[in-house]
Amino acid sequence: MHDFERCTERLAALRGVHARMLRQLLVDLSSDELRSEMARMQREASATLFNLGAKKAFVALCKRLRERVALARSRGQEIHDMLQASFRQLNSEFGFALSLTRLPSLDRCDRELELIERSYAQYLGLSQALRLAEPRFMEQFRRMLLSKLRMAFENASGEVELWHKSASNQVDSQLRDRRRGFKRRRDGLERIQAAAGDLDQRIGDLE
Repeated sequence: MHDFERCTERLAALRGVHARMLRQLLVDLSSDELRSEMARMQREASATLFNLGAKKAFVALCKRLRERVALARSRGQEIHDMLQASFRQLNSEFGFALSLTRLPSLDRCDRELELIERSYAQYLGLSQALRLAEPRFMEQFRRMLLSKLRMAFENASGEVELWHKSASNQVDSQLRDRRRGFKRRRDGLERIQAAAGDLDQRIGDLE
């Protein structure tokens, strides 16, 4: 009983730490942060005559977004290392058979960002200066760019969340098995105790 309670407490603590670290990672890939970065790009572009600084602002945006992906990758590695160490302890102390799948590399997101940068930079050159000065063109450009970037970041978030669910489901499944095993042992012990009590009663009656 004591070991089972200690095990559930350890798992509850692990879930709490895992959830907190995962939230921090997903913030880096969130739509809110993406919109904030886009707004910054627009402010930097509009601060120049005819939006001539738009290309520079766009290149800076792509650089910041790649840095966000790199930070998310680093946070993911921290989660992986933490879970791996915790799984080893759980396997050793409580007889679990937990194992981790490979951490998502997020390389696909990097490739998508590179493609987006190459594809959209052509709309921001000096030859497009007059069009860049048109609010309607810039708004259309912003919407299209945000849509592409959101798709890339949502795909990255989906990879991370799928990996997270795989690890969490594995823990939940093996904990359920331990709980059922504990219940069977407890029920068996109660039956043995009841039978022993009944036997004592019969012996007393015979005496």
